[in-house]
Amino acid sequence: GRGAAAGVGKPAEGKGGGEWQARLKQVAAVSLVLALVAALGWAIVKLPVIGSGGAAVNRDTRVGNENAVVNNNENHSNANVANENSQQKPKVEPLLASRLYKNMSQEEKKAYVEQECRRVSLMMGNRECQFTEQVKEMIKGWVDGYARRVGNRSTVTWGEDFNVVFKRAAQYAPLIIRSFNQEGLQPAVGLYVAMIESEYKPHCYDNFAGAMGMFQFLAGTARGYGLSPSDRCDPQKMAPAAARYMKDRISEFGTDATSVALAIAGYNRSPASVRRDLHDVINSENPERSFWTLVANSGQLDHFFQENMKYVPKFFAAAIVCENPEVFGLSFRPLSTYTRETEPPQ
Repeated sequence: GRGAAAGVGKPAEGKGGGEWQARLKQVAAVSLVLALVAALGWAIVKLPVIGSGGAAVNRDTRVGNENAVVNNNENHSNANVANENSQQKPKVEPLLASRLYKNMSQEEKKAYVEQECRRVSLMMGNRECQFTEQVKEMIKGWVDGYARRVGNRSTVTWGEDFNVVFKRAAQYAPLIIRSFNQEGLQPAVGLYVAMIESEYKPHCYDNFAGAMGMFQFLAGTARGYGLSPSDRCDPQKMAPAAARYMKDRISEFGTDATSVALAIAGYNRSPASVRRDLHDVINSENPERSFWTLVANSGQLDHFFQENMKYVPKFFAAAIVCENPEVFGLSFRPLSTYTRETEPPQ
């Protein structure tokens, strides 16, 4: 009994003890394997989560890097396009050149005139004009002519120092602005028709065609708008009459800038003549109803149009100079800003 009791928990020496130790090693090995399997199972469960998150981070990083490369490429491409455009056309700051017109290069002058043509067209009507190269060159020619007159000290008619012309225009501008506003018209139309008709001189004598006054009305036209022919020397009466006349022409031709240009042409050459000119040149090859179409096909028109052809480009040139006086060395505000009739020009 004692021997049996002594055998509990402690193997006897000899063959029986070695077998017990072998079994213990087997149990330990199995336990170790189970532990490894359990650890591996935990790792397998966790591994996809870690891998997925890492892949997402890597993907986001990769996409971010790709976007950065794309953005850099786009920026580089945009920079190249900007450089190419700057080489193709000189950059001119809107409404105000970086220096006087007379100091610009020829290419800068062309760019400036083109820019200001578009702005003036928006002062005339409700849609911007499109200008042909031929017309832009004609307008620039008149702008150059006005620019040469600034400070020339001349008193010759149509060659007078433009400082004097502008000061005279500023005195009458409020009257014209008010008269054209009352008829629902763009004041710039009246301001620059008066400029190219008379340079704001009352001209109380007949010209070769019998026209008289600041707006150069014929006697019959004055009567048609409720005036005596002698009233043509009175700007206070003529400005409202000129506004009514232009309102009729614009109603006839249209309110967009391209049509207003035709109405202005009709001020110089009778509206019937402008309609006939359009009829003579507009066809499938020249479908656009514009003054520029007439200019492009002037060879098909009578000799009277050759004179009329200068009228609308001169209008644009006068507006460009007088709406940007500082660019041309004139110490005035834009002519269209003189709205107070008691305000001295300065």
